[in-house]
Amino acid sequence: MLEPINSVNRRNRERYYIHVLSRLFYSDQKRKDVQSVIKDAFGLYLVSDPLGENFEVRMCSDGPPSATVERSLAEDAVVFLRIALFHESNEATASAPFCGSVAAVAASDAKVILNR
Repeated sequence: MLEPINSVNRRNRERYYIHVLSRLFYSDQKRKDVQSVIKDAFGLYLVSDPLGENFEVRMCSDGPPSATVERSLAEDAVVFLRIALFHESNEATASAPFCGSVAAVAASDAKVILNR
């Protein structure tokens, strides 16, 4: 039996988008900042992948063609995510703590300086 879905009060957006991935998903600028640092560090793109069982990010050889593709379930997004070469290697796994730290800082409202 299907359970009813509880409605969510979205008046306070900052409180609603509390998870790091949701903040990156909804903010093009924050996502671009994270992707820039990850690209500089590992030569790979951190890409949002909403198509699996869980919403997740993955390391990818090529960046998304546009921000709208990465935030969409349209056909062009499905095609991009289907053909993207995702890296599941040990290097990609070892980079996860770094990526998570960068994402957490970028997604927050903390004021920090990242020197490139």
